[in-house]
Amino acid sequence: MVPKTVSALLDRHAHLLEREPFEAFVERLDSRHAELLNDALVHGGALERAMAMAEEARERIAEWPIPDAGFDALAASLRKVYRRGRNRMTEAWEHPSGARFHEWRKRAKYLWYHLRILAPAWPAVMEPWADAQHDLTDLLGEGNDLTDLLTLLDREPDLLPHGDMAEVLRGLAEARRRELWDMARPLGRRLYSETPAAFVDRLGGYWDGGVSTP
Repeated sequence: MVPKTVSALLDRHAHLLEREPFEAFVERLDSRHAELLNDALVHGGALERAMAMAEEARERIAEWPIPDAGFDALAASLRKVYRRGRNRMTEAWEHPSGARFHEWRKRAKYLWYHLRILAPAWPAVMEPWADAQHDLTDLLGEGNDLTDLLTLLDREPDLLPHGDMAEVLRGLAEARRRELWDMARPLGRRLYSETPAAFVDRLGGYWDGGVSTP
């Protein structure tokens, strides 16, 4: 994702920067990414292992026990995912770092998966809610990509040997990441405004109501 992140950053600031001086850097990142992917999938056997795991999982699905098809089958997991996402959000804002925002993003994405499953209980309410949760994961995901870029610039300075260019790119990446985090803050507050118990109770009411329109 780093090559795309750099390209997007340069496009965003095209009115301030000439893209040409950074083209060689983007090309090196593209080549490096392709080599790493090829090594992992082909030489590292990752593709074969993934296919074998998928086939094994497919065969086990028929044996999965589902003791309760009602909301109780989801309630405990939903409460845990919501609580962890809420806690990771608080930690990210109390002690901001790329790693903490990455953890929040993972938990936010897990909640999005749950909301998609529950959307049929009340589509008019749940689908926009799930969309907003997805918007949050997108903001945090773009921020994570910028964290990866910043980490790469620190760990492998030879990829962009011109120090002034590296500093310019680092400054743009840090500023954009902060902007994304600031955009995520009010959205996260709205999406995680309830206690876990109240959140689960409300969704359980939607489920039990079985309505399709407000």
